[in-house]
Amino acid sequence: MSHGRHTALAVAAAGALALVGCATTQDESAALQAKAASVDAPGRVKIGRPSAEVRVRSRQELRGKATTAVVVELENTGPRALVRVPIALRLTVGGKQQYANDLDGGDELLLRVPVLPPRSRVSWVNANVPVADEGAKLDVVLGAPVRRSQRPAAQLRVTGLRRSAEDSGEDGVAVVGVVHNDLRREQTEVPVYVTVRDGGRIVAAGSSRIPVIAARKSQPFEAVVVGDGRRGRLVAQALPTKLPKTQRSR
Repeated sequence: MSHGRHTALAVAAAGALALVGCATTQDESAALQAKAASVDAPGRVKIGRPSAEVRVRSRQELRGKATTAVVVELENTGPRALVRVPIALRLTVGGKQQYANDLDGGDELLLRVPVLPPRSRVSWVNANVPVADEGAKLDVVLGAPVRRSQRPAAQLRVTGLRRSAEDSGEDGVAVVGVVHNDLRREQTEVPVYVTVRDGGRIVAAGSSRIPVIAARKSQPFEAVVVGDGRRGRLVAQALPTKLPKTQRSR
């Protein structure tokens, strides 16, 4: 767990909102346009009703000197890949919101899991949460995937994991490795989630991003982990952001 003060970490399901009353055709048209525009609006998380296939296996906060890393381990129990699953973070102090991850300029790495492969687990990491004050509460809210894919979405391979010998600054240890794209499709904005595990516990975590990995090619990455990353087993997951095209998905 994190060193020093702890914040409360809760997982809540987002309910659907219903508008009651009469509406004109013009009002309905405007509402539909606004809803369509909000789906991929920069800097916003479209929550919706959480998928019944997604289970939260664990969640943890890891405090660093400058930031806090939030690790949420998700499991997709269904037979289909779930695409772009939103995860909203809300940090409140004394009833006032201090931080929300959708204020980070629409960064997909900090807003969503790009894909949850079928019948597998992903440890999503947001290492950009500010260090909270005493008595702060951090809520984690899962949302609905944009779609379900009928084709499996295999994780990209990660090899060569090691701690970097170079100075990684005051905030933690740098972990380096190589991500291999064995798929026949170029991958862009690839997230890499890194955790350091000691005796079954996550003691440090971080994330990185690879702008482009060509089909059948590899690219190196570096991630500075938050927490005590000096010892423990290194684990990294890299997820595709572009799945094989399929004619039938929902």
